[in-house]
Amino acid sequence: MKKIDEELKALNMEEQGKEPEPAVDADFEAAIEKAVNRRIKKIVFKTLATVLACVVALTLCLNPLMNALLPNAKTMNEVTEDNVGNRVERTELEKLLSAYYEVSTPYVEIYTVDVDSKGFARYDITMYITSAIAGGGREPVTGTLSMKFGKLSIKDDPYHLINPLFGPFAWNENYYGAGTDAEKAEELENLIEEIRKLPQSATLDMSIEAFDGVDVDDLRAQMTGSLQATWVQVEKGYAGSDGYDYLAGLNISDKATAYSREDKRSELSSEELVKPYLENLRTLKEYTKMYTDAMGLSYNNTLYYGNVHEILDTLIAEAEAMYGITTKKYCITGSRDDIIKYLESGRVETASVDHVSYSMFR
Repeated sequence: MKKIDEELKALNMEEQGKEPEPAVDADFEAAIEKAVNRRIKKIVFKTLATVLACVVALTLCLNPLMNALLPNAKTMNEVTEDNVGNRVERTELEKLLSAYYEVSTPYVEIYTVDVDSKGFARYDITMYITSAIAGGGREPVTGTLSMKFGKLSIKDDPYHLINPLFGPFAWNENYYGAGTDAEKAEELENLIEEIRKLPQSATLDMSIEAFDGVDVDDLRAQMTGSLQATWVQVEKGYAGSDGYDYLAGLNISDKATAYSREDKRSELSSEELVKPYLENLRTLKEYTKMYTDAMGLSYNNTLYYGNVHEILDTLIAEAEAMYGITTKKYCITGSRDDIIKYLESGRVETASVDHVSYSMFR
């Protein structure tokens, strides 16, 4: 029947002067459609495979390339050991973070550092911190930095130790700065009376501003009984033309981990303390780009970003000409009664209690 229809259609087209259409096999049409679909699927699969291969290739090549070209926290935290497996010095990353916090923040000592690589030049840096004012002063506490493309920023600060915004004497600038001598004397007397209310067993950590600058050797001589000077703000500093100044600090008590004689700070004279002070400044200058974008360089209640190189150049030049450390602002620790005696000695202009422990055992 199908053949008769085709012949009639051809005859009709001849009568109209048209060439008859060739007969199309339905099975042939289906075969062509299947072939086209198969080809389209092959093209799609090949395209997806190519894209996936490119992603894998970029991951395998770009990740190590970025880690190699940008500051690498893992590499900076590689440990140097002696023949029997003992560490002989701090890692480069530990030196940088120790210097960063030591110049601006008392009560924060970087004990050790762990680095977790997130890929593509991104790292989480966990700092283990020994502090007299956190964790009971016995066990290290933690704070975490994030490092992305060579730039450091704060990720987690559960003990409020590593935020550089508020320096040790910000209270002096904000609270006492505009006060008269009589007002300062009254505030100091009020503070002494509040300290008297503490138990006799209490131990205090305090920030002190003296009337006059004092050499560290002489400051230590003032520390009688249980008193100990722990951190000093070096009197010579940077005086900005815009009215913003910068004074760097130094820990003068023993470090929790001692890799060299310079870590046994209590044994160093004022003149010998210039060396670790200068080393901190040079370390900060070497790695300036890593911390100036997000964290800045802290001084009291000010963060410096753009002119950090100028500040450090000035401080380094002054330190290279020093024969000792002079300070007017410093931190001390001691028992309640010894602290009161010191505050009543006539040397102190202003003071602030940073931390109170109700036992000599912290």
